[in-house]
Amino acid sequence: MFQLACSRQPGVTDSHPSATANTFSLCSPDVADGGALPKEFTGDGDGVTPTLEWTHAPAGTRNYALIMHHADAQNVTYSYWILYNIPADVQSLPKDVKSIGTLGLSSRGNHIGYTPPHSAGPGLKTYVFTMYALSAPPRFTVPPSEVSREVLLDGMKDITLASADFSVTYTRYTLPGTGEKAGAGPGPGSAQPPRLDDQPSRDPPSTSRQGGRGGPGQLRVMPPGAQDQLNLTADQQKQISDLEVEAQAKLDQILTPEQQQQLQQMRPPQRQAGGDRGGGGN
Repeated sequence: MFQLACSRQPGVTDSHPSATANTFSLCSPDVADGGALPKEFTGDGDGVTPTLEWTHAPAGTRNYALIMHHADAQNVTYSYWILYNIPADVQSLPKDVKSIGTLGLSSRGNHIGYTPPHSAGPGLKTYVFTMYALSAPPRFTVPPSEVSREVLLDGMKDITLASADFSVTYTRYTLPGTGEKAGAGPGPGSAQPPRLDDQPSRDPPSTSRQGGRGGPGQLRVMPPGAQDQLNLTADQQKQISDLEVEAQAKLDQILTPEQQQQLQQMRPPQRQAGGDRGGGGN
């Protein structure tokens, strides 16, 4: 039976079970398809790129391009790794790859290069690696510093022969009794500590997440109704929501649940949207 070279590593027995003979396929010896991304490839570890290998590119392939992306709860897509101009004779990328291909603009870090996943809070996220087999190198009308995921996809739309992908997951959990955040991407064969909060990492801006590490709820940067009154854009609302999650995660690390409860009691009551300035909270 056909097997990818990726399946050779201990603990990764079937990196891409859907792969069949003569199918353009992408995999990694570092993590199985759908498996947890090991910590060293995340922002909680060394933040290096994982090993990638691909096989059975279609005839006529002259170039490759790679995109790693994640779509959040609001279906906003972020890119974490853009790499193009990969020569046709290259069949793999080593861990922490250097000097192969041309790096593009990562929207999640707004910089050229790999942005390792660094979740703002608990909750499983899925990241997708996609390799494109191209009939020619992509051409752009913008400088290399502006080649984003969208620019690359547009530049490949008429030269893509095939694509192959695999996905990984990543989350963060709170270590019992410490409040310390840690990555949930264990190495092969290691046990994953239980997650204490399976809530999504970010809720829609108009809601308030309850729960966390036993605390009273998510810290709010803006009072209810303020976002509508300020006519904030969707991007501004998303950034504020990100900030709220990150701020609460920091409090989870620093304060005990009892201290957070006391802090909540010290906060002034929140006003209802459109309510009187002297009205009661919700």
